[in-house]
Amino acid sequence: MDYNVQVDVASAQYVMERSSPTLVTLAATAETWLRRADLEVLSRSGPLGRLLARQAERFAHDEQMETKYGQTCKGLPVDIINFLHDPLACAIASGWNEALEISQMRVESTIEDGWLRQRVKDDGKLVNVVTRVDGAAFSEFWLRTVAGRATVAHGIE
Repeated sequence: MDYNVQVDVASAQYVMERSSPTLVTLAATAETWLRRADLEVLSRSGPLGRLLARQAERFAHDEQMETKYGQTCKGLPVDIINFLHDPLACAIASGWNEALEISQMRVESTIEDGWLRQRVKDDGKLVNVVTRVDGAAFSEFWLRTVAGRATVAHGIE
């Protein structure tokens, strides 16, 4: 479930019908990650980084993504803390397009039982859909952007 869309389905449908959105799918954002190995760099990168590192530690403790996904899903790092859902969408909205694929698809948006449902349909609205992202490249970009100079000491340039 995408909270950002489902919290107000009528507004989300209105926006879908009257704009030219780029949809960043859960399948694409689930290819990104924040890793336990990133916390040292974040914690050395200033107040924002320290805050993110502390929040990530607490999230890791509560959600146990390392056990749920890191140890069970090929292609994800074993020390995954969380997926970078919103950071990826924000980066794409800001123009980042270095390591992703965007396809045009016809999508129909309907409200059913209080949920906004989006399906690929021949007569749907033509929209851009992020179909793939290089998760490692984006995750490194995100860390470099957030942590800045602290990433150089960690070997990320």
